[in-house]
Parts: sequence; C-alpha cells; structure tokens
Amino acid sequence: MSLALTVADRADAAALLVAAPVAGRTAAVAALRFVRPARAGGMGADARAGATAAAIAAGIVLSLLAALVAFGLAGGVLAAAGIAAGIGVAWWIAGRLGGLTGDVCGAAIEIGETAALLAGAALLQHGVGAFPRWGLP
Repeated sequence: MSLALTVADRADAAALLVAAPVAGRTAAVAALRFVRPARAGGMGADARAGATAAAIAAGIVLSLLAALVAFGLAGGVLAAAGIAAGIGVAWWIAGRLGGLTGDVCGAAIEIGETAALLAGAALLQHGVGAFPRWGLP
C-alpha cells in the first residue's frame, strides 16, 4: 500500500475536513439550546440566547449539506455521528457538573468533530468518497 495520496484521496480528505467541523459546531449550538447552563452569568447562559431553533435548524442544514456534498447520501451518517456525539457528551458532562459551561461547549465541538472525522474515515475506508461520483479526478 502506497503512502502517497492520489488526487481523489486528497479531495475526499479535504471534503471531510470541511464537513466534520460543521457537525461539531452544530452539536455545540444544539447543546446550548437543550442543556441548562451551570450558572446564570456564565458563558453557557450568555451564549444560550443565540441558540435559537432557527440557528439549530440552520446548523443542521449546513452540516447535512456539507456532508452530503462530500459523501453523497452516506454523508448523513457523518453529520448524524458528529451532532449526536457532541450533544451526548455535552449532556453527560453537564449532568456531572450541574449544567452547561463554556468548557462543555468546547468539549461538544471537539467530540462532535472527532466523531464526524471517524465516521468520514470509515466511509473513505469503504470506498465511499465524494469526488469520483461527481466526475472530478
């Protein structure tokens, strides 16, 4: 097996590196909406005002769009994995800390992005890549 990436491999990897962060950040916005803040004056409480249903819907649409463009219908797995993992870890940690903090939001982003990257890597490993399907090299 060659260590060199082909042009298509690089394009798929680049698409994954665009799609995964969107899923992680969507998870953090959703967590802000659905998990209560730890303190009234903390970052979690301050940021919660911007976590409207419209913001969450926009994040989900952008996350799915980025993943679908990158991986076709299988990209939904990437977006769902990232969003679900990020919300899940935020809910779990917030339960242990007594509510959502800025650090919990950061953890949701990182875990969500990591889960999306792992899902995307699994898709790439099984030959589900974007750009050969779109007719690009």
